[in-house]
Amino acid sequence: MATMSPCLWLDGVDELPPLPVLEQDIHCETAIVGAGFTGLWTAYWLNQLNPGHRTVIVDAEQPGFGASGRNGGWVMGHLEGLSHLLKDANQEQRDATCQLLTGLLSQFADVLNQEHFDCDFQHGGGLYSACRFPAQVKAAQRELEQLRRLGFSTDDYYWLAADSAAHKVRARHTFGAIATPHVGVIHPVKLLRGLTRVLIARGVAVFRNSQVTQQSGGRLTTAKGDLHAHRVIWATEGYASGAAPTRGRLLPVQSGMIATAPLTDAQWATIGFEGRPAFCDFSQLSSYLQRTADNRLVVGARGSLHHWHHPSGTLSPDNRDNRFRHALLHDLFPQLAEVEITHAWGGSLGVPRHFRPFVHWDPQMNIGAAGGYLGEGVGASFLFGRTLAEIVLDRTSSRTEAPWVSRGKLTNSIPRWEPAPLPWLGFAALKNTVRALESWQSRHR
Repeated sequence: MATMSPCLWLDGVDELPPLPVLEQDIHCETAIVGAGFTGLWTAYWLNQLNPGHRTVIVDAEQPGFGASGRNGGWVMGHLEGLSHLLKDANQEQRDATCQLLTGLLSQFADVLNQEHFDCDFQHGGGLYSACRFPAQVKAAQRELEQLRRLGFSTDDYYWLAADSAAHKVRARHTFGAIATPHVGVIHPVKLLRGLTRVLIARGVAVFRNSQVTQQSGGRLTTAKGDLHAHRVIWATEGYASGAAPTRGRLLPVQSGMIATAPLTDAQWATIGFEGRPAFCDFSQLSSYLQRTADNRLVVGARGSLHHWHHPSGTLSPDNRDNRFRHALLHDLFPQLAEVEITHAWGGSLGVPRHFRPFVHWDPQMNIGAAGGYLGEGVGASFLFGRTLAEIVLDRTSSRTEAPWVSRGKLTNSIPRWEPAPLPWLGFAALKNTVRALESWQSRHR
């Protein structure tokens, strides 16, 4: 068996030009810590809304080192934790929030076209399928009812009977599915590299290998130089370290993916994916699959948590979780059991204690932060980056008044997790319980 390579997204993609290390003192209007999607999109929108705004980005590694370069490539017009965010909202607020989210994909596509970003984007919709055991049907239908209560229409999310769902994606046991037009897929590293190149061309300075170790007001200290800024945006997600104010408030949960060798037309005919829809089975273990532009099948699933809460610094996924992804692929599509797996990789997403993503701004300290994505980060970062840019530039919009935006002290809005290893114990117990339950349900389908 051939040795697997790490991240599929890094294969055959043009490298960025060599980026500098911050080795001197620099002054700017806005400093952004973290060169993932949140930081890059914030810089993009700052430049779009005010081209003369002096923005500098620093990253402890390089653009896209974290979850932005290691994810499953889904662009979703939805957010986790929306039920809690809208629990006290009136109908007008619910409608406005749903419109923000359902309009996200078309706005995203407009920017890709405007900037000529070639990132294999396909707006093929999404399928949340009850396809491994019958209990998933009730769970999916409860979720559909909840989406209705939140204000989404039957055009936004709707039920497909078994035959119709299997016509789109032919998983072995298909009992029905929630379908939505509000999901697309991309090649994330192609987008990261294109976005970084555009920012550099427009005068945004991007520094690599420049971890911020200390912050004092608007002064950010790195090993070889300091950054002096009127405003600071922290966009470090699950890789928060050093002086990051979200450190200890975002838990670095590991997620991972595998990719097959390119499949033949005959193989695709047996499993579907016509039009490249995003696909997952309706599981608490958060699977996510896509057909890539070069005809591979990518299979991802939420993984593990390091007992000392360290983010993944390598691309190698945990072996046990990797075996789970192989088993998931074979359970969904047994006809692919002999297909070669060519790539396996992983990374860390930042899970907040209140389990919902956020945009936060402290007007007294002039510090902002965004993140806490639980799988929707590619799309949410596009929305949240624009939101942060509007807040920084003192603009008001429906985005700056959205229910996931908070103001004041960050410590009051984003709670701290319990000390290690307590979250690890809880996470491991929950994961093992869910896996055992789903294994039992699979045997009784």
